Amino acid sequence: MRRSSWLRVHARDPKSGEALLEEAKKHFNYKEAMMSDLAIAVAANLGPGTVGLIVYPFESTA
Repeated sequence: MRRSSWLRVHARDPKSGEALLEEAKKHFNYKEAMMSDLAIAVAANLGPGTVGLIVYPFESTA
């Protein structure tokens, strides 16, 4: 079984989110990468321009 990581970037600032995602792709072995807006409850507490990266292991069965 091959082990890899999935990446998901959440951003209220799409340009900064895309830049973070592209930089992360250089450092992680990933299966899928996507970008999405932060949930309104998180964005309200952290403010505009917040970006984040979620990385978690993915166990392939192939």
